[in-house]
Amino acid sequence: MSQPEIVSFSEVSSFRRCQKAWQYRYSQRIKRRFKGVRLLKGEMLHEMLNAYVFAKMDHDYEGPDPWDVLETYAEEFATYFEQERDMHGDVIGDCGKIFEGYLRKYRKDPLVYEASEIKVEVDLNIEPFNIPVTFIGFIDKIATDPQGRRWVMDHKFLKSIPTADDRFSELQLLLYVWAYGMENPKEKIDGVCWDYARSKAPTEPEVLKKGGLSKRKNLDCDPYTYLKAIRREGLDATEYVDMLELLEGKEDTFYERVFLPTPSTDMIIEVVNDFLQTAAEIQIKRDDRRCTRSMSSFNCATCEYRLICEAEVRGLDADFIKKSEYVERGSANAS
Repeated sequence: MSQPEIVSFSEVSSFRRCQKAWQYRYSQRIKRRFKGVRLLKGEMLHEMLNAYVFAKMDHDYEGPDPWDVLETYAEEFATYFEQERDMHGDVIGDCGKIFEGYLRKYRKDPLVYEASEIKVEVDLNIEPFNIPVTFIGFIDKIATDPQGRRWVMDHKFLKSIPTADDRFSELQLLLYVWAYGMENPKEKIDGVCWDYARSKAPTEPEVLKKGGLSKRKNLDCDPYTYLKAIRREGLDATEYVDMLELLEGKEDTFYERVFLPTPSTDMIIEVVNDFLQTAAEIQIKRDDRRCTRSMSSFNCATCEYRLICEAEVRGLDADFIKKSEYVERGSANAS
């Protein structure tokens, strides 16, 4: 019997967005030499949060703390070209502020964490091709609330907190609930939790030439950051009570947890069947040299393969760009 193909939710999502980007990532197995700012921030914050939760779960934990993780990334970031660092801005400082804000928001976190980075693995057989496939995924956290309910958690660091309509397309957790249930049929999951945080630190108020701080009504800031600026500049906080009151509650626009009961069986089956259909299409395309481009302005704007893709379309030296801007990805089973 042939060795099962590995399929992850990330691969299926990539294929659905753009077959050509999927081909670069999963067939040619290349990635940008330096990570984009969005990807870099997401990786840093995920690892910082994992270190924090591991320490909460195990008092004998001897691994790195969140600030050790940040320092390691700071050392890596220092190896970037100056132009790359300029494009990323103060990504290390931003992640430090975002994580500090997360700790402030959940300083009395009611959740008890049972596990972090849980691998789920389910063997499948795709009909009608009779292709053995293994679905692999990683659940960010499993946590229990004060009422004893167990939640599958997914951390999302995004430009803005999604709306309820946006969450309709967040189907990754449904697959993880299904896969976890397949592996652990006796362990009940009561629902899913999206743990959102913005990947943008609160904006610090501008220092005015005439003295004092800006009181812009649309300042994307929280009370803590504004008060910190007041104290840094040696100003009288009573003169900024109006702004501090205006910003009251703004921290909720940077961090939010959304809990939903476990979706219905019908909904999970529908999502799983869609996943299997795309997984089947992927197997057909594994050795196909011709993959279509989405040519979507939305997808292309943030695609890490835009440089090489545009070069190929324009008939430029794509091989040179591949060698100078891209490197080989990790193991064949990486997502």
